[in-house]
Amino acid sequence: MKLETRKAINGLLILLFLFVLGIAIGLVVLGWWLWPVKWTNVPPNVLDRPYQITYITMVADSYSTNHNVTLMRERLAFWDSSELNDLISDAKTNSAKIGDLQSTQNIDSLVQALGMPITVAPTTDQLVTIPSNTPERISWAEVGKLTLITFILSVVFVSLTAAALRIIVLGSTNNYRTLDQG
Repeated sequence: MKLETRKAINGLLILLFLFVLGIAIGLVVLGWWLWPVKWTNVPPNVLDRPYQITYITMVADSYSTNHNVTLMRERLAFWDSSELNDLISDAKTNSAKIGDLQSTQNIDSLVQALGMPITVAPTTDQLVTIPSNTPERISWAEVGKLTLITFILSVVFVSLTAAALRIIVLGSTNNYRTLDQG
């Protein structure tokens, strides 16, 4: 291979290596550590099922306090009628399961205001577990360790990829002199 061709290939390999390294650093350091995604203003239908049920229970409690049908319908407008029926049914089942008579009555008044036929058959296989506390958070020290491990693995992967590409592109040509050639 000519020297100019080798320099061009080496330059491309260095650019490729730096590009992949930049992506790894950008994703791991910037995206996961410095500026992770923080969800705000998420509609309730995007929440996990237990939190949706909690939201329905809170709407029922709010409606029992203010009797504002328009506000109640706005708060429940995120779901279609079949999804809302299922959520209300689960909310009523869970309220009955934990013995919260007030929430059960509030859900009943919500159902009457909506004019929806809600069927509730409280069986144990139908119950949805609502978390009683906030999920455990990972400490910053653990996040730092995971980030460092991910970064190191990314660098190793990029280095091995660059080395493999260099070997593939340059081939096995050897430009070193042997002892026989002097």
